[in-house]
Amino acid sequence: MFKILVVEDDERLLEAMTDYMRARGLDVYCAADGAKAMAQLDSNVFDLLL
Repeated sequence: MFKILVVEDDERLLEAMTDYMRARGLDVYCAADGAKAMAQLDSNVFDLLL
């Protein structure tokens, strides 16, 4: 399964993107800004960063 990190500061868009991808069986993680994304990257390995 692909692990995807979605970085988006617009909360509604972030929710829409993650809902769409999760409905298709993807493993999605979220970050609201670059600092939170970097923290996620320190503790996880992702196949794709959006």
